[in-house]
Amino acid sequence: MDAVSILRCNEYYLEEVKECLEKSFELIGGIPFQAGQRVLIKPNLIGPYPPEVAATTHPVIVEAIISILQAKRIEACIGESSGFRARDGTLKAFNVSGLEDVASRTKVDFIDFDKSKCGKRGNFILPEEILECEGIINLPKLKTHRLTGFTGAIKNLFGVIPGRTKTSYHANYPTIREFSEMLVDLHSTLFRDRLEFVVMDGVVGMEGNGPTGGKPISSGVIFSGRNGFAVDYVSSKSIGFNPLGVDMIGIACERGYFDEIEIRGEKDFSFKYKRPSSEGMDLMGLLGRMMKPYFKANPDLCARCYECVRACPRGVIGVDTRTKVPVWKKEKRRDCISCYCCEELCQRHAIEVTPSVVGKLVNLITGRVRE
Repeated sequence: MDAVSILRCNEYYLEEVKECLEKSFELIGGIPFQAGQRVLIKPNLIGPYPPEVAATTHPVIVEAIISILQAKRIEACIGESSGFRARDGTLKAFNVSGLEDVASRTKVDFIDFDKSKCGKRGNFILPEEILECEGIINLPKLKTHRLTGFTGAIKNLFGVIPGRTKTSYHANYPTIREFSEMLVDLHSTLFRDRLEFVVMDGVVGMEGNGPTGGKPISSGVIFSGRNGFAVDYVSSKSIGFNPLGVDMIGIACERGYFDEIEIRGEKDFSFKYKRPSSEGMDLMGLLGRMMKPYFKANPDLCARCYECVRACPRGVIGVDTRTKVPVWKKEKRRDCISCYCCEELCQRHAIEVTPSVVGKLVNLITGRVRE
């Protein structure tokens, strides 16, 4: 049986967060690491967003975890590869998110996976630092997601894939089902020979068109557990989702990666999050092509940074020679896999998404679009 702790935590005050975490760890049997072990902390640093945007793990959560680990003489480091593809994008995200200050203050190393030497485990290219650590503390942010509906502990581990290698995974696993199966495979690969611990930051989460374009929502909660699948099941249900309707959670359940879950702490916690205005669907055949949404860049908001161009896994996005604004090539429309990477990584929220007529109709019928 997997235990998941739910505790209220209303503010990002270091002592309050630390007290909450220590209590939650007691509820689930303590941290599974010993003095002298090296543990990697994996926050969500999807891009260079300040804490108040609620797109990244709050620095106080990270600092509280480090303080607890150091008190137990457990060696901690922070590692990440941001979704931001620009040069030194991960380092920029590390700085803007407030984690650089935390690392400096606590004297903890930061590992930019984009610059790591890598080795292969199964189907995955992984940084050596991941392969050498004895455990991972996964610190996801509680958020909605335009493609998968919900994002939490499972999806956050995609950030261990270095740099632009992530783009190839989107290209090789183009449907939501395939992409979700890959994420579940990644999880099982990572924790085949190392320990897992999850702390999900829901003090302020993100609702609506997440994971970067939604709105911050003060939900005042922290979830903890030793199984990321179980934490995702409980947290997604707590904010109004059908957990088994989220592909990656449903797949994990089908494979037997979690079964019975015991909730400890706030057993009756619930907090309704607004869902994305539309959610991704697996696109197959003629109907799939007819359902694809249309993407365009608002020239008044576009910064001409071309992050969307770099992020596109199928090379669908070009640049208008006159306006210098990104454009989606008509001749490559059928190559678009509607992964929403372009929208997700645009800091200026310049990417506008318009459902096709067929897509809008199907989404309305299935409840995947809300107006």
